[in-house]
Amino acid sequence: MSRLVAFGCSAITGMSLPDVYPKNNKTSVYAWPNTLAKRMQLECVNLGIPGNSNINILRQILNFEFKEKDIVVILWTHFTREDIFDSKDKVIHITADNKNNYNAWLRIYSDYALNFKNWLHIHHADLFLKTKPVTVIHHVRDATISKPDEIIVDNCIVEELQYKDYACDNYHMGLETQKYLEEKFYMRIMNVLR
Repeated sequence: MSRLVAFGCSAITGMSLPDVYPKNNKTSVYAWPNTLAKRMQLECVNLGIPGNSNINILRQILNFEFKEKDIVVILWTHFTREDIFDSKDKVIHITADNKNNYNAWLRIYSDYALNFKNWLHIHHADLFLKTKPVTVIHHVRDATISKPDEIIVDNCIVEELQYKDYACDNYHMGLETQKYLEEKFYMRIMNVLR
């Protein structure tokens, strides 16, 4: 059976949907990659990690064993998230979203450097996946992010995620948004597979 393999953050895990709230210790059955895989009669491998960074998404991709005919969907997360790898198995998450880290963050990154660095992660993943017998869809979730001209990424959309409603925590995507994204990604996959 072919698989839908999804990489990303809480935007693909269905965080705070009714079946997982308030513990959020597993992926929701209502998460759009899961419902999309079911619709397409595919096995779903949902590798989303709440709070994930793009460097860690790249690391997951580089270490994953893909199979022929996998459909790979990558929802690249906020560019202001960063991970420091203390060792192979220990990851420290930092983010500019946290006000305590913001001033230190500004000393390390300019907007241009942050943008360019994240696009390099996306480009690296795209080049790596071109060596695999898979279909790939990239989605960069922040519409304010412009891709540097020298970076080429196939099947990539840069578009803000549109929330139709909110989950139980009034922050993450709700059930209607999950359905909307399932349909959106279904159409994108069908267009690429043609």
